[in-house]
Amino acid sequence: MIGLAALAALLAAASPFQAEQPEVREGNERLVAGDAAGALDRYAAAERQAGAHPEIEFDRGDALARAGRGAEARDAWRRAAKAGDGRLASRALQNLATSLDADGDRDGAVAALGDALARDPANQDARYDLEVLLRRRGQQDEKEQDQQQDQQQDQQQQQSQPQQQGQPQQQGQPQQQGQPQQQSQQPQQGQQPLDRGKTGGTDDADARAGEAAREDGERERQDGLRMLDALRARERNMPLDPVGRREARRRDVEKDW
Repeated sequence: MIGLAALAALLAAASPFQAEQPEVREGNERLVAGDAAGALDRYAAAERQAGAHPEIEFDRGDALARAGRGAEARDAWRRAAKAGDGRLASRALQNLATSLDADGDRDGAVAALGDALARDPANQDARYDLEVLLRRRGQQDEKEQDQQQDQQQDQQQQQSQPQQQGQPQQQGQPQQQGQPQQQSQQPQQGQQPLDRGKTGGTDDADARAGEAAREDGERERQDGLRMLDALRARERNMPLDPVGRREARRRDVEKDW
């Protein structure tokens, strides 16, 4: 779409007056030079001399738009469209559409361009602007729909996440809360064996060591008894020689069992 400033300059350079009034011509020259306030003064002077004309309202709208007074510019173009002929009205409505689109009123801009084509079907610039605006609006609508769908999906995910997280939390919170308890209990339980290791554990070790010693002593005693039995049996089988017996017994006694 043609920029508002460029379009205003273009239209100001070609005033709709067939026979340009001197004040209007001077106003247009000032507008092209960038003096919007001076242009407005000249248009007011022209209106005082020639009376109200839709052509003056059209040019006034351009100057107001250049001065950054968009709302007043749109009112001037509406007055020009209402009072002007088909061609002038179409161009005023085209300018109105450009201003509305710049102000964010895309629907109003589309409607104004439709009215512009209705007043002058030969206005190819308005037709082109309308096609561009409709295509851009369609793209924007698709983008907004995608954003809405994304937001809905995000909301659904956010709504489902507490439920999904809520179940593990309800089931898992006791576990999570229980884990520190178990962890806190485990050291306590772990401390008990350590305590028992210091007291009862030592007693158990001593008991096991004593039992092993007793078993070892029992085995040694049994071995000793078996050896004594063997010696007695050997002595019974030996000849009655006191010397030999004493020597043998002395040697046996000196053995380290």
